[in-house]
Amino acid sequence: MFKPMKIGNMEVKNHIVMTAMGIHSKRLVNHDGSYSNDGIDYFVERAKGGTGLIVTGAIQVQSMFEVSHDDTNIARAGQ
Repeated sequence: MFKPMKIGNMEVKNHIVMTAMGIHSKRLVNHDGSYSNDGIDYFVERAKGGTGLIVTGAIQVQSMFEVSHDDTNIARAGQ
């Protein structure tokens, strides 16, 4: 579990994986949906703590939709 492994060409320092999570705290995510500095620091600290692979999860990459905490964007996506 604590030995390095390869995933394709990427070497991971161990087999500890932090799975994807939807993190939509106003402190961790900016209004435009991108990670804030606090959000980036959140993941950096987990990497420093020994997590070998971090899957960051859902984050807005396009400003077509605003960040919401309900299903309003799902309904608008089909339009």
